[in-house]
Amino acid sequence: MTPQELKQHRIQLFRDCAAWRKPERVPFLANIVTWKIIDSGYKFSEALHDYDIMSKCVTNFLDKYNVDVLTDTGVRNPMRIPEAIGESYYYVNDEAEALGVHAYSLCEKQELAELAQDTDKFVWEKMLPRKFPNFQHLKKEDFQRALDEQLAFNNYTAGITKVVREQYGLPALTSLKCGFPNAGVAWFGASVVYLWICAGIRMTCWPASTHMKRKRWTPSLRRFTPLRTARIRTPASILALCCWHTPS
Repeated sequence: MTPQELKQHRIQLFRDCAAWRKPERVPFLANIVTWKIIDSGYKFSEALHDYDIMSKCVTNFLDKYNVDVLTDTGVRNPMRIPEAIGESYYYVNDEAEALGVHAYSLCEKQELAELAQDTDKFVWEKMLPRKFPNFQHLKKEDFQRALDEQLAFNNYTAGITKVVREQYGLPALTSLKCGFPNAGVAWFGASVVYLWICAGIRMTCWPASTHMKRKRWTPSLRRFTPLRTARIRTPASILALCCWHTPS
């Protein structure tokens, strides 16, 4: 089968299972978030900071194992984005092959009433400084550096998605952690976009998703919207962006 035919075949397998019809065979969903790195002989610290290496880890895995869909294509832990503005909750131990997030809290239970009373004030004055220790001293250049990392992450995501679909015939999973269209922007990176919007930095990006190619888009918190002034959408979105993290 061609990659396109193989992709349709795999989609049908999952549709049959979801509809309680007997599939031609049992589809194989591979949850290989960090395993693909170890299996390719790289260290976590290498793959998580080098998109070329991460791409090799994904394609090496697909060359070796005949799976039907991947839960992750190297996008779950976009460490380079928060590191650009000093966030350091992640820890990586190459020797122990361990990746995780240090325990932390951005809102204590005794602060919930304060959070509910004025969400924006609480986010700006308490949550963001807690998440980013150097927050009060960040300059526009710092936000721009983080945005550059976000766009590099977007480019990697679009590229590896195209490879997985068109060369290997795997259908894409919808990310439940993502409030955006499939253009590579995860909530974790979106927190940087939020800070960037508030810092007054503007940029037009051209997402590589096929259904978005002919339009110009500007980041907003809840979704990509046609080019216009980006505005903060809802306190709930801000809260989610501040609180969300990806433990291993």
